[in-house]
This record gives sequence, C-alpha cells and structure tokens, in this order.
Amino acid sequence: MSAIETSPDRAANYRPEVQALRALAVAIVVVYHFWPTVLRGGFVGVDVFFVISGFLITGGLVRESLSTGRLTLGAFWSRRIRRLLPSALIVLAATAIATALLLPRNTWIDTFRQITASALYVQNWVLASDSVDYLASENAASPVQHFWSLSVEEQFYIAIPVLMAITLLVVRSRARLRKPALVILLATITVVSLAYSAYATQKSPASAYFETTTRAWEFALGGLLVFVPVGASRFFPAVRAVVGWLGWVGILVVAVTYNNQTPFPGVAALAPVAATMAVIWAGSSPVPWAPHRIMVNRASIFVGNISYSVYLWHWPVLLFTAAVLSSTPSTPLRVALVGVTLLLAWATTALVENPVRRSRRMTIGRTFGAGALAMVLVVTPVAVS
Repeated sequence: MSAIETSPDRAANYRPEVQALRALAVAIVVVYHFWPTVLRGGFVGVDVFFVISGFLITGGLVRESLSTGRLTLGAFWSRRIRRLLPSALIVLAATAIATALLLPRNTWIDTFRQITASALYVQNWVLASDSVDYLASENAASPVQHFWSLSVEEQFYIAIPVLMAITLLVVRSRARLRKPALVILLATITVVSLAYSAYATQKSPASAYFETTTRAWEFALGGLLVFVPVGASRFFPAVRAVVGWLGWVGILVVAVTYNNQTPFPGVAALAPVAATMAVIWAGSSPVPWAPHRIMVNRASIFVGNISYSVYLWHWPVLLFTAAVLSSTPSTPLRVALVGVTLLLAWATTALVENPVRRSRRMTIGRTFGAGALAMVLVVTPVAVS
C-alpha cells in the first residue's frame, strides 16, 4: 500500500484519523483478496494508500522545501530505506523459501523473477510488460504480485524529490516563489498523469493498471492537499464533519460498487482519491457526531500502525495456504489466516521495522550500505535458483 506505510512516531502533528484511514484501506484490500465476491472493488484500498502517502511523504518534502529552500535527498532516501526495506525483504525471503518448498517446480522461474523484481522495486513494470490483468480472477497469481504498488510508490519517491530539488534550484533565492513553483509542479504532474491514465486505461487496461505514470497523479494530489489549509475550516466544524462522513462513506461505496469490469485506474480512480482527500481534509471535527469519533478507536489505530506489514504478509499467507490445499481455503480457515496475518504483521513491525527505523546508529551511509547488502542477499540466491 506502502504506498503503504505505518505510523510516524507520535508527535504534535500526529493524525489518528489518518491511521484509521490506513486501517480501513488495508482491511478493504484484505477482504477483497480473501473474499473477492464480498467486496469486488476492494482494490481501491491501494489508491487510498497512495493519497495518504502523497499527503504525508510529499507533504514532508514540501514543508522542508518551503522552510529551508532545499532538500536533503540522501537523508530522505535513507529514511525510506529504513522504513520499507527490512520488512519487505523479510517477506520476500520467506516467500522464496516457501516457493521452493510448496509450489510446483514449473512455477519457480517466473515466481523467482518476480521476487527479484519486487526486491528491486520494479515489479509493477514486470507485470505491465507481461500484461497481467490484476482484476481477472482466472489469471494465475504470483505470491508477490501485490508488491506492484510498493514499486509504484518507491519509483515516485525516487523521481519527485529530484524534480522538487530542480524546481527549488530554478527559483533559488526567491523565497516567495517556492510555494507557487511547487504547486505548479505538483499540479502539472496531476494533470499530465491523470490525462495519460485515462488514455492508457482505455487503450491498454491490463498494463495501465500497474504503470507508475498512470498513478503518479494520486500521490501528487495528496501532496497538493498540504497547500489546502485545514485550519481554515475550524470555524465550520459541522462542515468538516459532513465532509468527513462523505469521505468515509464514499470509500466504502466505491469498494462495494466497483468491480473487475470497472475501467481502472483512469477517471474511475477519481472517486476513491477524492473521498480519501475529503477524510484527510476534514480531520477531527469537534462536533459530537463527527465520523472520527466512530472510526478512530484502539482497534483501528492498532491495525493502522501495522498496516504496511499486514499488506506485505496477507497475500503470500493466503496463496501458499491455497497451494498446499490445492483449493480455496474454507471460510473458517480464511478467518484464521487473517489472524495469522495480523500476528506476523505485529511481530514484523515490533521486532524489525520499528527498531531499524528508530535506530540512531543507522547513518545515511550505513543505511545505503546495509540496504544494498540486504537486497543482494535476497536477490542473489533467488536469481541463481
């Protein structure tokens, strides 16, 4: 998702409703994969994650740009590596072992190829080139197929800081031009990417689903939301509450009404994106009937905190179980597998993700070195298999 990232350290700008939004997004994706006939449009959960990531990560870049006039690219990418890579590589290594033990030998080459692509964050382009239809139930699924969204996100966050840094160099000492220049940059990405998304979705829907260029506008819109002052709405708490409800309900309605016949992403992706932006903009309204009073609770915060690892684990857990049984798991077993996913996600977050992310010993140089070594350790055995 991660696209799909877990919570930041609690700070003054901590947004519990965003954590609840993450919980809803990953729940939608999990239900879609475990019970596809129940929530046929659950694939939009990924788009919710893209907007959240755009708001938080691109927003952080925007704030740094406006306050300092420059970007520390090495520090930014170092943080991304520490946040995302350890958990992802653990899941990929476990998937490689399970593939060798549980899947037929004739599936190894393609599966290992996709594991390698996932470790290198190019899985989406592999699937696009293979013209895999993600929404077609008859296609043979890969245990790492869901890594396509992580690849999209990381490719965006390789490109966007560079583009923003170039923009800052163009305006240089003219501090008053930084904000409009960044708005123009993100708006241009939004317009061009959305237009291309609409075109590509009609022309080649299978490959368009995975392309970074058809999804970039979702991150960019999330980034543009930073420039829309939520604070101005504090004078209209009832309006914020109404907008918040429209957003939460909108996400659920889209997840229920969309299906594998919906041309996606394209123009259809505007609905879940707009609904997510509405929830983020509305924030926590003080009125007693505001949606965050229902949506924000211990369970949603817990799931939101581990949502990245939930996303990583849920699909291989389901797929390998189905492979062992040679059939679709029963409903009680699928419920149990959701529990297993939550347990694995909690353990991965608590024992791997958080310690690495918060480590003070991980300097920029050490982070890049450790990340490169970890990728080599995962990719090399898979590549030579």
